[in-house]
Amino acid sequence: MSEPGREGGEAMERRFTVSFSAVAWLAVSAVFVLLRLGPTWQAPVGGAELVHLSGAWQAREGIADPRFVPTLFQALSTLLLHLSTSEVPPRALAFAATVSIPGALYLLRSRLGDGGALLALLFLAFDGPGIALGVSASAMGFDLALTAWLLVAFTRPRLPAPAWAGIAFVVATGGPVVLPLLAAGAVLAAVRPGMLPRDRRLAWAAAGALSGVAATTLRFGLGVDGLRVAPFDLFAAGFEEEWSTATALEVAGLYSWPLLAAGAVAAILAALSALRRRAIASFDLLLLSWAGVALSWLLVSAGAHSLAPVAALTLPLALHLGPAAVRAVDVVAAMRRANWQIAAGLLGAAAFLAMIATMNVLKWAGRGETGSDREVALVAGLFLMVAGVLAYIAWDRRTAPSLLAVAAVTGLAHMVAASMGVALSGREEPLPSPLLAPQAETMRQQALEMGGSIAVHPGVAPGATWVLRDAPVTVTALPGDAAVLVWPATLPQPQGWAPLEGTWALEAHIEPPTGGALEYIAWLADRNRLDVAQTPVSVYVRAGE
Repeated sequence: MSEPGREGGEAMERRFTVSFSAVAWLAVSAVFVLLRLGPTWQAPVGGAELVHLSGAWQAREGIADPRFVPTLFQALSTLLLHLSTSEVPPRALAFAATVSIPGALYLLRSRLGDGGALLALLFLAFDGPGIALGVSASAMGFDLALTAWLLVAFTRPRLPAPAWAGIAFVVATGGPVVLPLLAAGAVLAAVRPGMLPRDRRLAWAAAGALSGVAATTLRFGLGVDGLRVAPFDLFAAGFEEEWSTATALEVAGLYSWPLLAAGAVAAILAALSALRRRAIASFDLLLLSWAGVALSWLLVSAGAHSLAPVAALTLPLALHLGPAAVRAVDVVAAMRRANWQIAAGLLGAAAFLAMIATMNVLKWAGRGETGSDREVALVAGLFLMVAGVLAYIAWDRRTAPSLLAVAAVTGLAHMVAASMGVALSGREEPLPSPLLAPQAETMRQQALEMGGSIAVHPGVAPGATWVLRDAPVTVTALPGDAAVLVWPATLPQPQGWAPLEGTWALEAHIEPPTGGALEYIAWLADRNRLDVAQTPVSVYVRAGE
């Protein structure tokens, strides 16, 4: 018979453990939500969002426009624009979907482990491209949430058969981010045929997918414009359109490299472990295949101006990294046994040398050029000494585990800084570029106050669609009887018209700081230093008015 006091103590311990887990999940989920709340309301309109909001507005007006890609999110955005001319309601819709991702990862605890799923959520919370895409009113607004929940569905063999019709419909009317997971599912089906249902669930899924393709082909009631399969349409458009001033590879290097590097190491270790054991669980095979397909997409689209491939890769790699971090308990235990007296002294010396060298590099970065040959040699020597100290630490088993702390702090600091730059919607942050010019809304208000119609030259019409929404606009190369002209700055002033006072632009571009090492370092030190290059336009009113 157990002692009452002992039983009570064990019960209290269990309650404390459960409470701690719940508090941890609530805290990380709150961080995930809060980092996405600000951009929903205040981020500048830019990138794919600017393209697809313009397409949704044209669809609202009943105008055929290739920028309207018939995803479910795009169709719902068009409906919301009937209620409000602001970008906030469509963004709020994307936000509502994205903040369900913590729930999806919570349901994946049985596959990832409680700690693994929690850490994966933490890594995703600080992913800059994921923040931007997750609250964007682009046609891909549902993609991250859709992908996470599709993974949950794959792990639920008892899901009712009719549910697969809805899942397949949403996937068929979604964007390209879900495609790597679908391809991984196809790989799994080929390797292990018994993993996919052969009963009526497959028939329900096929019916849902066909319904989705029918809806996108009909463009949700706007009319047929050929066969349209939204995920593949957007996948192709990502190679052709400018959804980001930075390329996919530059976005990865500026924002997500710690997660991508650590996640890739975790995935490689998982693959090597499976090869040694000559066995792998179906879920692990799915994750590896998913990450492999997503990595292939990023490599193929490295020069494409889109952040979608980066966000598509960070999701599976975070799911690899979370459990891998939990499995590193033995390494953490080794860190406790590490000779911290030796490690602390060596790390302190390395930090001191690195600080001196970094101060010189920051001085060079501030003025945009390196110092004299003597200074360069001195800094190079200091960094070589730092590398030597770190190599010694890594070589000595007594101190090697301490390098994990250095790597973790470095990666975490970079991700926090990058995510805060996106979350706080800095005007000089390169991620949302190209974006609406700061004075675009002022131009719209002044043009509306003039009264009458606004004539927009075809050369600038695509960039003016969202700016001049809900305004009487005529796209024409002739002024006609319009009250206001929005004209390319390169064309001469039309006779009988006078320029509207001010400097006007429709779009602005922020070039990523990837021109050189000094430029990148200067940006890391001051994220508000990038120039905002505007594309000027001329605005005219009738002379004498």
